[in-house]
Amino acid sequence: MPMTEPWIIVGKGPAGLLAASLLLEQGHRVVVVAKGQGSLPLWSGALDFYSWDTKQHPVKAPYDHADHLSGLSLNREQWQAGWEDWRRILQKVGVQTQVSPDHENLLSPTLSGVLVPRYLVPEWQYAVTDPEPVTVVSWDGILDLDLHLWAERYQQHTKMAAKTIQRPGPQGWTARWTPLHWAGYLDSESGRRWLADDLEAALDDTFDQCPVLVPQIIGIRHTEEILSDLRVRLGRPVKEIPLIAPCLGGVRIAERWKEYLLGHGVRFVADEVVGVDGFGVQLATGGALSGRVVLATGGVLGGGFRLQWDRTVINTATGQSIAWSGKPEDLSCIGVSDANSLWGVVGRSAGGWDGDRHGGAGHVLGTVLAWVNAMHEEVYCAAR
Repeated sequence: MPMTEPWIIVGKGPAGLLAASLLLEQGHRVVVVAKGQGSLPLWSGALDFYSWDTKQHPVKAPYDHADHLSGLSLNREQWQAGWEDWRRILQKVGVQTQVSPDHENLLSPTLSGVLVPRYLVPEWQYAVTDPEPVTVVSWDGILDLDLHLWAERYQQHTKMAAKTIQRPGPQGWTARWTPLHWAGYLDSESGRRWLADDLEAALDDTFDQCPVLVPQIIGIRHTEEILSDLRVRLGRPVKEIPLIAPCLGGVRIAERWKEYLLGHGVRFVADEVVGVDGFGVQLATGGALSGRVVLATGGVLGGGFRLQWDRTVINTATGQSIAWSGKPEDLSCIGVSDANSLWGVVGRSAGGWDGDRHGGAGHVLGTVLAWVNAMHEEVYCAAR
């Protein structure tokens, strides 16, 4: 049953937007408060579940490692339903994703040419179940992608061929262009025509039908349409390789997701939360918001926790000290417990699972699912 008071989500990274979407679907009023951009622009767009085991070996079937996923007591059915919910929400937002029909990890390349396990991958990003030969095309001025190194690592890692083609940039290109400049140009009609003509010329003497991989610069608004048109014209799939952060894949998702939530009545407040209690939040600008609170503040990497000069950690929203061993390797799984607090905690700030090693998106989903389950139990007990 929807509450009459709004839910206040602190943070607009993946955990905050996922929690806001699930609340919205249940008929709740939602306010999202965040000072920054959230961590989605740091992601390529691919979502990892449980990608590496405790010995740092790649994991094919993440559900086989359920005992290591988290301390959240989620069974296989809950995990599976949660991933389907996330995929369904992304579809509503306007992002189609690839997923293995056997609920296993796909393989998707990094900037260095190594294939790594990912669970959900946007349609624009290259992902396969088994390695295959590829052709990689890049343009002068895209310094993030070293074609020679990429192909060398890909061939070494997969034992498959990787042909590389380096092309000049378009007329009017300057050395100041970032991936965002490229994306803006390729979203335009003139940019799309240049890209299609240039790729057709580059592949003119290449008769094999292996996929064509390009840097992650293919627009923001029209990416899927551009890649679909290229597939028809070239007679083979064209997919992206993610570049270094900020990543256009994450930017696309963040912009579409926020636009979707705004269009469905979710309010966004650009401010910093400096206090939380049982009645709501206090803002840095002096105002306050009343409602039930969920912290999705991202931990140390997302700015939700501040590392002090004396090696203590402070939760920036509540001002509370957070326990930490002092070891850098433990920063990725640091967090606060929501067991006895007046607010929910989701995402990295829930702690307890090393998202960097075992899957940041899986950690986000697991903590959101655990919080949703606890919220449902609370409503059920109150109704009895």
